[in-house]
Amino acid sequence: MTATTISTSAQQRVSSYTEKPKFRLTALALAALMAGCAVNPQAITTAQALDGGLKDRQILKAAKPAISDGVSLEEAMAKALRHNRERRVQMLESVMSQNQLSLAKFDMLPSLTANAGYSKRSNDAAGSSGLFENGTVTPITPPAYSVSATRESETSNLGLTWNVLDFGLSFVRAGQQADQFLVGKERERKAVHNLMQDVRAAYWRALSAQRVQTKLAPLYQQVQQAINNSKEVEAKRLTNPKEALVYQRDLLDIRRTLESVYQELLSAKTDLSTLMGLAPTDQLVLADSQGFDYPVNEVGVDIATLERTALAMRPELAQTRYLSRVGEAQGRAALLSLLPSLNLSATAFNDNNPYQFYDAWNTVGGTLSFNLFNVFKLGQTSAMADNTATLAEQRRLALTAAVLGQVHIARISYEQAKQQFATAGAYLEVVRKIRSKTKDQQQLQRSGELELIREELAEVLAELRRDVSYAELQNSYGRIFVTAGLDPLPSTVLDDSDIGLQHALETHFKKWEQGKVGVVVKPLADQVEPWVGAGEHTMTLAENTFTLGGTVGIQVSQQNGSTLPAWLRYDAETNSLVGNPPAGASHYDLLVTATDAKGASVSDAFTITVEQGNDRP
Repeated sequence: MTATTISTSAQQRVSSYTEKPKFRLTALALAALMAGCAVNPQAITTAQALDGGLKDRQILKAAKPAISDGVSLEEAMAKALRHNRERRVQMLESVMSQNQLSLAKFDMLPSLTANAGYSKRSNDAAGSSGLFENGTVTPITPPAYSVSATRESETSNLGLTWNVLDFGLSFVRAGQQADQFLVGKERERKAVHNLMQDVRAAYWRALSAQRVQTKLAPLYQQVQQAINNSKEVEAKRLTNPKEALVYQRDLLDIRRTLESVYQELLSAKTDLSTLMGLAPTDQLVLADSQGFDYPVNEVGVDIATLERTALAMRPELAQTRYLSRVGEAQGRAALLSLLPSLNLSATAFNDNNPYQFYDAWNTVGGTLSFNLFNVFKLGQTSAMADNTATLAEQRRLALTAAVLGQVHIARISYEQAKQQFATAGAYLEVVRKIRSKTKDQQQLQRSGELELIREELAEVLAELRRDVSYAELQNSYGRIFVTAGLDPLPSTVLDDSDIGLQHALETHFKKWEQGKVGVVVKPLADQVEPWVGAGEHTMTLAENTFTLGGTVGIQVSQQNGSTLPAWLRYDAETNSLVGNPPAGASHYDLLVTATDAKGASVSDAFTITVEQGNDRP
């Protein structure tokens, strides 16, 4: 055996190392264990629940929006967009989905791990060795012991590891998370559509209640006064007791009807207030213009346009497409997981052990591993991926059929709602005439008070039915655009305040009324290329540039409203712009407007850039 002499500097390192403070790691670990064992379930008491609820109510009260004296439909929708709590939950879920996408990107990075450690033992790690000869070990006599480490040591290392297979799987999963983020955005769009439709329905119901309630109270008092008079007549025996009781029964039937109508209308404003982020006790007065003539909007959109718009814009269809991509990515991830795993590593070490010749060193390495049983899973995994794709396709087709059916049903329901509203209006006119005749007869003492009360109640109920049918007409009108997947707000809103959103909604709804409901599917700015050189040039509009369907007419003009220059024309047969630009021309700002058979339209602006133009052949 060869003895190795420890240098003086190494001996100094050993003595200084043994003089460091001693840490009681065992005691700390025991204390942590005891603290963990002391954790017990802590139920929320009723008092704590009440305190929390009262604080939440104060938060809601402080955050409720200010309202005007006469709230319009657009103002109610704007308030709901900004202050509805369920809408805020949808927005936060979208933000969380974006955060998860950002975190998923970090999973593709290698693992960089830093370690530091300290150890101490009660005695030296001394050991001896023996001679190995012919399969046997013979101890050295007398045994010689050696020490290769101090009792206390400090180590540190910085390691970089990268699993190629994990990187591939992380890349696929990051793509899945990106699609999940887009799914969340489409769910948010759908939530806005549903919220706007709920506000529309609640608003018109609440407005009907507001109109009718002003007439219910006087009529209710009139009925009660008639009942009291009848009881007085019965008590004085001024008429046949049976006739008096029958008279009271009829009046009570009328009062019961009034109470039932009032009960149905009682919750209308509360529902609207909740949707707008108001407290149920807030006084809400809706805009009710005098002489309201109940306008009926005409839907100037071809059914083919509605179908194509729904196929392009419905949030549910977009969700299924994104989820199909998620399913396809899941199949790829399953196949990738069957591949061999290649793990690469590089680590820098540091150890203060004075017995080592080098106290710092680096290592690199690579490991390739493969589970041979994965070969048997390949067929089933591939079949599972194919079945997942087939299932996603069938779900998409089923939803597409349902969406197309909803578009047609919404259009038919609107026509039926128009007819029902017309019938309700005609019925109200007849009831008003009967009530007027009954009132005249009552004044001439040709009819009793009961008959007049009945006719007045019939008029109130007819007005209510007319308002309810008009509310359903408005709901059916809005449902047409919801089934088409059209957003109630433009893609960009510069002012997201209550007033800004209200104005944006008003402008957007006016465009819908004017038939400007088409959607640009393939922007012309992405289709156009510079016209370079002399001679005639052609730009053919791509198929399905717009969602308009059926018979579609195309008009092309300059963006400033003037007609096309003499050298440029639109060829309807080839759906192309054809022209031979003159020398000196640089660019032309054009506007293309498409209009379907019902008058629905959409416009898109773009610029043709001319380089080295020359109209000579």
